[in-house]
Amino acid sequence: MWSALTSRANIDVMNNGTAELENVVIHDEDEADSAEMGGVETYTCAFCGEPNELFVDRTASKHQQFTEDCDVCCRPNLITVQIDPDEVLWIDAEQEDEA
Repeated sequence: MWSALTSRANIDVMNNGTAELENVVIHDEDEADSAEMGGVETYTCAFCGEPNELFVDRTASKHQQFTEDCDVCCRPNLITVQIDPDEVLWIDAEQEDEA
């Protein structure tokens, strides 16, 4: 089980445009403390596969959905952020025109 406020999600985009989620545990105590309010997270563009950073506000809704343009190819990614009851953060990126 993941510890509260001590996880980060990474996304790997597969050839068919779908994303695979992977959680990575943060062991740095200072980084875990700053995660309470929010922080910069990384997702992989559903179009070009390049990593992108975005700010996730953990004080907002536990389910957030918004469009974020890729910093590399400028195509729109539909970003879904889910924070489960144990404060594990999940980020999903889909091609907006297919969402």
